[in-house]
Formats: sequence, C-alpha cells, structure tokens
Amino acid sequence: MKRAILFLLFLAGLSCVSGFLLSKASWIGRVGITFFFQEYNFMKIWWQGAIAVYLALIILFTVHYYFHRKWGRIASILLNLLLLGAAACGAYVTYLDFTNDFSHHLLGWRFHTGVYLFWVAWAMICLFFMFKKKEVVVDLNEIPNPGYDDTETTNNIVVVPPLPTRPPRPKVNEVRNPGYDEPATAQDSTDQEDD
Repeated sequence: MKRAILFLLFLAGLSCVSGFLLSKASWIGRVGITFFFQEYNFMKIWWQGAIAVYLALIILFTVHYYFHRKWGRIASILLNLLLLGAAACGAYVTYLDFTNDFSHHLLGWRFHTGVYLFWVAWAMICLFFMFKKKEVVVDLNEIPNPGYDDTETTNNIVVVPPLPTRPPRPKVNEVRNPGYDEPATAQDSTDQEDD
C-alpha cells in the first residue's frame, strides 16, 4: 500500500509537468485553441491540464488495481502486457498525428512532450502492476485451529487473526416449579437429608 501511495504521488508530479507543458503550446497553437478548438481551452491553464491528466491516470490506475485484485497473477500480467501495447500504440498514433496533421504540428514540441508524458505514465502504471506482488489473504477463521494470536505479515501474506470465541455459558441453577415430576439430582438428595 505504501508503494502505491508513493506511485500515485509520483503520478501527480508527472501530471503537473505534463499540464505545464500542455499549457506551453506555441503562440499560433494557442490562437488556434482560442478561436477554433475552444473545447481545449482548459489546456491553456497549467493546473487545469494537470488535473485532467491526473484524473485520467487515476481512472487507469483504478482499472488496473481492480483487475490485479480480481484476476490471477498470470491473467493480470497478460492484461498489463496488452495494455502496455495499447499505450505504446497510443504514443505512436499520437506521434503520427503530430507529424502529419498540420494544425497539431503547429502546437509545438512542448505541447507534444506533455501529451507523450501521458502515454509514458500509462506505460508506467502497466509496469507497476506487472511487477507488483499479489497479496494473499489467509483468513484464519476458516482454519480449524490456527494457533496464531496476532495479525502477521510475511512475504506479502496477510494473516487475519481468528475471531474470538465465547466460552460456553456455565449452567445456572434452574428454578424448579413444584408440581412437575422431575428426576431428583444428587444436589436435591443432599438438600433433603439436611432437613
């Protein structure tokens, strides 16, 4: 969990750099965004671009985390390899778009680098989950007599302590109703001898 938090902080920093670079489009590119592509106006302000990139990366991280937890190790690695290929293809298609589309080419190298950082961050998320060891949770409540007292963590195995069991309640002397035929117990016979 600690590594995941550090990785998310690293992604936040990478998103800030990407947002800053997205806001540094060329002058003609900024004019084009202002007049022709107004839906991209948020990219002209660095922190809005950084938030957009970070939200996209958080969504991708959450999807990877979900499949890492639900699927087996081999299936998770294969999915991450497939998505790593998708990130590489996305970066390549972006490169082709920036080199072949004249209006996108005019945005400048800083804007292009900011977009490439998004693809690099997604590739890093894929690699993070490919090399992340899967946590095995052992519930000792399902094991008859585990013999453990506290929670232990060893080699990515989380041991959950057993639920405490209540000792059986001691039998309380029952109140007897006179008039019922009940067998006499040893206690009753001693009480009668004392009278």
